Amino acid sequence: MSYPNLNPLLTDLSLTMMIENLDLQHHKAGLCFIITFRKICFQREVQEPWFCLKTNVLHSCPAQGWTVLYQSQGGAGTLVLHTMRFKENIRVIGIDDAFLDDRYSILIGVILRGRYVLEGVLSSKIHIDGLDANEKIREMIIGSTYLKQIKVIMLDGITVGGFNLVDIKLLYDETNIPVIAVIKRQPDFDKIYSALENLADKDKRMAIIKNCGDINSFLYKGNKILYQMSGFDKKEDCEFLIKKFSVNSIIPEPIRIAHLVASGITKGRNR
Repeated sequence: MSYPNLNPLLTDLSLTMMIENLDLQHHKAGLCFIITFRKICFQREVQEPWFCLKTNVLHSCPAQGWTVLYQSQGGAGTLVLHTMRFKENIRVIGIDDAFLDDRYSILIGVILRGRYVLEGVLSSKIHIDGLDANEKIREMIIGSTYLKQIKVIMLDGITVGGFNLVDIKLLYDETNIPVIAVIKRQPDFDKIYSALENLADKDKRMAIIKNCGDINSFLYKGNKILYQMSGFDKKEDCEFLIKKFSVNSIIPEPIRIAHLVASGITKGRNR
């Protein structure tokens, strides 16, 4: 396999380095170059430890967008050149809910193209404390005209409508769309399991929680971001998308807008 020409990219970044190692990795999300260097110098000051730049200057693959991640390690560090199967204007659906009445919760799906363009809104109803969240989300997405365009599903945690739980691994298996569940705070599983004792099908609900896998975390803008994922080969790909879509807050825009729409419908206001 031929390597893309990195020189135009390095020139474009006004970056000089002493390269120690160059590694090429393949995975389902794309192609990843990892360059380890001993010394680095930028012509402009970098304010944050992480930054992202977009470029198409790799002449051997001009159609691909490359994300450049740099992490400083005392003057040395690693430069990661990462191509994603997720394009710049990737379509993501963010899903959140709000209580309609004592029995039902409205489920809102907001489709964003890139970080700023709202392309569509989907809706459904689920039973409060029911077990129909996966079914309704699947039907909402598969039955829409956006199915072939949606590349990622983002959820506000794995619970909707009280304790109506979303099995993110099952949702990925049923839709073949990677799933990210962003979590606001570390769950207290003792309290959760205690609350489930009062609900029907508690064993099913506990099995869903366990099937959703580990809770991962990373730091972004001084905040600890918690998430679960399904359908991603690497955590870095998932974290890249969370950062990419966190425009106005640490909550990704598709989820934030879905919350505003759901609240506006049920409460007449979005706050």
